[in-house]
Amino acid sequence: MPSYSLALLMGHLAKEPHMRHTAKGTAVATLVLAVRDNPKDPESAGFFDVTVWGAQAEAVKEYCTKGQCLLVEGSLRQERWEADGQQKTRVVVNARHVTFLGRGKGAAPADDAGPGADGEDVPF
Repeated sequence: MPSYSLALLMGHLAKEPHMRHTAKGTAVATLVLAVRDNPKDPESAGFFDVTVWGAQAEAVKEYCTKGQCLLVEGSLRQERWEADGQQKTRVVVNARHVTFLGRGKGAAPADDAGPGADGEDVPF
């Protein structure tokens, strides 16, 4: 029986995107997306590592800042490595599509822009 992995997350960038390039020159952006199950409880936030590739990675780095709302659709990927003689693993969302839902760099001001729009600290 075939299997399929699908992850759909909507949340805010917990920190600025990190950009690098592979040895072959492909752009790779690493994001941390904060997702809350209960908007009234800041402690309910989960933080998810997201990897974005190619032109989408370049767009994320250019237009997205901490606090911006994003919708990410992708698949789950388990990374494995060894550190200090111990096997380590973590699950990462490998993004297929990233949709910008909030304001980004250079966006025109809006009355209903929400937290972070006027330099106010975003609570996550």
